Amino acid sequence: MVYEKIIKRLFSLALAIVMEIDLFIPLLIVGLMIKLTSKGPVLFVQERFGKNLKTF
Repeated sequence: MVYEKIIKRLFSLALAIVMEIDLFIPLLIVGLMIKLTSKGPVLFVQERFGKNLKTF
């Protein structure tokens, strides 16, 4: 049972690393396209108000 958890965790990590490598180039291209075609930043950042009007 412990081995199943370890194998499942290793499989999840390996899949995440492979997907990260595979998606890096397309995401980089999309980011460059956004930067070249719009005047704003690639990532939208907004201050939000929470409890007691504290920003986060």
